[in-house]
Amino acid sequence: MVYENDVRTIVNMGGRPGTGYSSFARYWPGLGDGRVEDFGGGGISVEGETGGEKGGGEGGTLIREFTVGANRGGDGGRLVRHFSCTEWPNYGVPEDTSSVRRLMKMVREYIDAVEGTTVIHCSGGVGRSGTFLTAFAGVYGGGGTLIDIVQEIREQRHPMAVEGFAQYEFAYKCVAEW
Repeated sequence: MVYENDVRTIVNMGGRPGTGYSSFARYWPGLGDGRVEDFGGGGISVEGETGGEKGGGEGGTLIREFTVGANRGGDGGRLVRHFSCTEWPNYGVPEDTSSVRRLMKMVREYIDAVEGTTVIHCSGGVGRSGTFLTAFAGVYGGGGTLIDIVQEIREQRHPMAVEGFAQYEFAYKCVAEW
């Protein structure tokens, strides 16, 4: 999917991969182990990692550089930047908006610098990713209210995108504090 759709930016709102219902499967190899994971016709390798956990690096954001599709069509693959939010609990919201607003700014700056598609995900693709997309579109979009944005996301993605009042309120705070 990433290679076929020319994805250059991935925003992971699900934190770190793990096991169980509230997480997602890891889709990249570990940093520095020199491995290239093959997912059928093209590999993925991690070129670098910066940032870190709460208070470290980029303050709640871990940034990875992937090379994707290194074995396809004779090219050396495509560079993909992977932003991973480490401070957003499943079914909830962070304590304040600062780390998410910082992430929004970093993602926007990167999107402006590269061509290609952006993918936003969490574990279920509904709450955290929908809330981030609502706030992002509220700041950088072409207009409309947050209610309009949520309605459009729900029509395009899932009827439960932005799960409840707390997540809607968080998106509103991100925009208001911008």
